[in-house]
Amino acid sequence: MNKMDVAQLARQRLQSWLAEAIYYWRLIGSSGLLFTVVVLLIVGMMYYEDLIEWIPEQTPVIFILSLIYTYLLTRTPQRTFLKEADLLFLTPVEEKMDRYFQVVFRYNVLLQSCGLFIVLFLLAPVYIDRMPEESHGLWTYYLVPLILKGWNLQSGWSVLKLHNDRLIRYHALLRGGFNFLFVYWLLAAGRFVFLPFFVLIIVLFYVYERRVNAQHAYNWLRLIELERHLQSRFYSFCNAFVDVPHLQSKVRKRRWLTWLSGWLPFDRSQAYRYVYTKTFFRANDYLGIYLRLSIIGALLVYLLDDPWSRWLIYLLFLFLAGTQLRALWRHHQQRFWTAVYPVAEEEGKRAFMWLNGRLLGMQAIIMFIPLLVKEPLGGEHVMLLAAGLLFAYGYSDVWLKKWFERKK
Repeated sequence: MNKMDVAQLARQRLQSWLAEAIYYWRLIGSSGLLFTVVVLLIVGMMYYEDLIEWIPEQTPVIFILSLIYTYLLTRTPQRTFLKEADLLFLTPVEEKMDRYFQVVFRYNVLLQSCGLFIVLFLLAPVYIDRMPEESHGLWTYYLVPLILKGWNLQSGWSVLKLHNDRLIRYHALLRGGFNFLFVYWLLAAGRFVFLPFFVLIIVLFYVYERRVNAQHAYNWLRLIELERHLQSRFYSFCNAFVDVPHLQSKVRKRRWLTWLSGWLPFDRSQAYRYVYTKTFFRANDYLGIYLRLSIIGALLVYLLDDPWSRWLIYLLFLFLAGTQLRALWRHHQQRFWTAVYPVAEEEGKRAFMWLNGRLLGMQAIIMFIPLLVKEPLGGEHVMLLAAGLLFAYGYSDVWLKKWFERKK
């Protein structure tokens, strides 16, 4: 396999992945997510200026923005599109694989730079509102973080050859510290006398990473595992909206939570309730998605003063959580063991509807609590909570029942 063949292989795999990703995004767009995103954008545009004015003067905006951008810069997931069979077929031509990784590296830089630019664009009004008078210019606000993102991707890629996980974590921690100092200096309009110091640090990183590249070969097992993990995350996200038959699940212990399923009666009729409750707590990121939606929804409900917007966001996040929780049902549909349970499939559907209703009801209460802190309890608040609980019942006991009927 010559150099051109290796680069062509990378382009073929990239094209195949893009075709698959576009296919799933089209299905997701028709599932209701696009409508949710549009509504959130409209509400955000309506209240963004009010939100900026609401931020207290003593709030360290520059510090908070620096933390956000530091996280986005330091986090450098690397897609490689490698497969397990490559251990056999590509390792013999490892000295020629630089061309392969150059193709996928450009993809990583382009994709993650676009994501960073969107965040920079969305948070630009917040920065402009608190921008120092002697700032280096708005163009540096966009350009410098994008250049730093490319450097972080290259730097993070270089140390993936290491076999010591601790060294890789230390390297990421040092990059994160450097990113924070550089970004804070940039946003706070620091003096140019510090610029040579930052350049010196980048040079030291370069010297260390060049030595790593010279002394280590590609860590194929790490690269393949990283690719499997990133691909699984995408499939897990898609699985919340559409069926993804080749999804590989990941199970976490979470012993501090699994005791909650212990109150379920130890009975055959409760088997599916037990299975779905355990799956929610331990498998993939179902619990994390649920908590993030609940916390973000509660924060928005707290910040919004307009009753109609509050109602819209409240019910919209309940609907979005219900849509995400449908992945719990798909989680076991492609598995053999649930098919041999000595329990009727209808019991499984009822158990899923039961868990879904209680999770949505709990989310309705979680998103309602901030209002009790913000305002005295009134009739509007009681109606809002009642609407949320009614939505939880209607979604789990009515809509899901019709959804199961359509899937027959």
